[in-house]
Amino acid sequence: MAALLPLAICMLACPLLMVVMMKGMGGKDSAGETKPDRAPKPARATRSREEQRAELKTRMASVQAERETLRRELDQAERNTPPAAHDAEPGVQAKAER
Repeated sequence: MAALLPLAICMLACPLLMVVMMKGMGGKDSAGETKPDRAPKPARATRSREEQRAELKTRMASVQAERETLRRELDQAERNTPPAAHDAEPGVQAKAER
């Protein structure tokens, strides 16, 4: 009987400790994040296709306007840069300035 005591303790202790550890995790998944009670609905499911298209078109127009502004700024910066400094490599430019 004494020989079975360590085996019985292990058989009872392991499941009890596992239950205690699971309760201690508080409903967290393997990545450590808590599980929500209800999964939130995706934003797309609440909006119509027309609303989605309108938003995407607005975003595209904004990006295109920003791109055009950046292109103009780049063109202006290139026009204001002397040709020798623009075309030459940094080492070559430094020698030419001496």
